[in-house]
Amino acid sequence: MNKNNLIIILIIIIFDFIFSQFFLLDFLNKEKEQIYKEIAENRIHNSEYRYGFKKNATFNTLWKKKIVYEINTNNLGFRDFSNRNLNKKKNYSIIIGDSFVEGVGLTYDNTITGLLNSKLTNEQFSNFEFLNAGVASYSSYIYLKKIKSVLNANKWLKVSSVVVLHDKSDLLDDLAYLKMNKPSEFEIEDRKYENRRKHSFYEDLKNYNFWRFYRKQTMIGLLLDNIGNRIEDFFRNLRDRYKLASKNNKNFFEIKKYQIRAIRSVNSMKGTKKFYYNKKKWNDEGIKSLNFTIENLLELKNYLNARNIKLYVLLYPYSYELLEDTPRLLYLNSVIPKLEENNINYLNAYPKFFIGDLYKNIDNFYIYNDVHYNELGNLLLTDIIFNEIYKREN
Repeated sequence: MNKNNLIIILIIIIFDFIFSQFFLLDFLNKEKEQIYKEIAENRIHNSEYRYGFKKNATFNTLWKKKIVYEINTNNLGFRDFSNRNLNKKKNYSIIIGDSFVEGVGLTYDNTITGLLNSKLTNEQFSNFEFLNAGVASYSSYIYLKKIKSVLNANKWLKVSSVVVLHDKSDLLDDLAYLKMNKPSEFEIEDRKYENRRKHSFYEDLKNYNFWRFYRKQTMIGLLLDNIGNRIEDFFRNLRDRYKLASKNNKNFFEIKKYQIRAIRSVNSMKGTKKFYYNKKKWNDEGIKSLNFTIENLLELKNYLNARNIKLYVLLYPYSYELLEDTPRLLYLNSVIPKLEENNINYLNAYPKFFIGDLYKNIDNFYIYNDVHYNELGNLLLTDIIFNEIYKREN
């Protein structure tokens, strides 16, 4: 390459950098940065249960940096179909959990509580409804703290039952609260919005991560990054097709598209999956965290019993558990005996997901490349909750 070509390339790089920084990137990222600003203002800290949503708010939020969904909250700070004050004459059932209950990536109507309420007739809904107390990354310690906080602060709230959706990641999250010595209260931090691209601009330079800097801060870099992702995606598809063909003793070309899609969901949340495969980690931390989880659920049960409120715990599968026995059996064989030993009512959603073609079930019931449920997956859970709780209580 001669000197003139090098100069031309250098000019293109400099021009691309200047034009990207002062014009294009801010324009392209304007909508996403506005969403990050809304997140900082509306996902707020709480001294009693660490964090939640701002009350009577409407804001957009992101899942996996690309799926935009709207959240409306009521006067309790729960996700709802609109901003509203709850009817003090109604009876309620509170559904609490983490991102599965919040309904990441979904409209409210497709969340568990949205679907549960859609099963009620107009007459039934005038007297009773389900409430969504879930927020991403909650765990059993926060379920306990939040339910107690909400009920203690709102004596008018008439609740007949609380349903806890126990997530596999709860055991990992609860470890943090154990290490914090079960904090009785949390520091309220002011979440300030910061432009993410500009923040990474300085961080990448400070850490000498020049290739990442170029990919994120220039249009040519973004284009190369996109091309690289597409190439990586192509070869990942070939790899997954080959593995599926070998595993199922089939021809490479017999593998269906939905099976490839299913594998993408199965391969997400690898960190949580490893926790249930590592026997040493399970023996050192898993059992300790499980005992803490049961301790929290038992305290919640006793608190609710004193108020004549029933507690139910719903167990449900991640996508990888449909194909991998080891993490599923370790989880169920550890959790269920503990629940039964402490007389904690539980509902088991696992059998619903094992009817028919497991790969097709994963593709049908889970968000692509994710462990969270889509509308159809949530419908399976709502059928269990509605039939086992609402119909029996009413």
